[in-house]
Amino acid sequence: MTHLRLLLLFLAFLPGISYAQLAVFPEKVVFEPGQRSVRLNLQNRGNETYTYRIGWQDIVMDSLGLIKQVDDEKNPRKTPAASKMIRYAPRQVILEPGETQAVRVMLRRPADLKDGEYRSHMLFQRLQTVKGINTPATATTPGISMDLLIGTSIPVFVRQGDGEADLEFNNLELKKKEGKYFLNMQVERKGLYSSRAVVNLYEDGNNVPVMMSVQVMYTDNDRYTYSIPVQNSAAIDRNKKYILEIEYNLRNGEKQLVRKNISI
Repeated sequence: MTHLRLLLLFLAFLPGISYAQLAVFPEKVVFEPGQRSVRLNLQNRGNETYTYRIGWQDIVMDSLGLIKQVDDEKNPRKTPAASKMIRYAPRQVILEPGETQAVRVMLRRPADLKDGEYRSHMLFQRLQTVKGINTPATATTPGISMDLLIGTSIPVFVRQGDGEADLEFNNLELKKKEGKYFLNMQVERKGLYSSRAVVNLYEDGNNVPVMMSVQVMYTDNDRYTYSIPVQNSAAIDRNKKYILEIEYNLRNGEKQLVRKNISI
């Protein structure tokens, strides 16, 4: 019988992340200058006891906003790793149903650390496997057993210096492709740090969005090109006007709101 082992990894871009039985709060760790430790909370929301191993995952974001495994040839690391400066405890947890476990994450910032942003992704991997067996149709047909190693990862940032973070949005348009509408836009990322934007598309005069999306711009690229599917494409009417609202935070926490008319 052939066995395939798959690792399912999910990145957290929303407040508090969860997959299957595991929830992690907060959804990211950011060490600002002078900050040395952060507490994470892991919660088992399932009905069984699970064991999770905590480690690191190397990923990179391409210019289309897609997450890929770091590969020296195809997908080289573009942002320096934060993991070498970070210690955490415990490294493995056993969670009973409904149980919450704290994980302490500690930073040892080198004295000669250069200004900029450092990033790694902390991985919480469930050790037990979930087996689903495809029963062979005949005795001569090989069956396939898939062991799913389920995991969740969150970004961990270390920021050094007084750099800023800002975004500029260009080439905004709604385009129809294969019967569905997509919001196309180009984002220029400025400054030393990553940014996150909440994107909402409204029909003019209507407070209910026809599209909601969250986009993260890591320091891996200075320019991102997006084609975001409109969830409620059937509601788009070429004879009506639409307004795009994009909200993002500056380095100091101040919110910036971009509001533009969008053409079809």
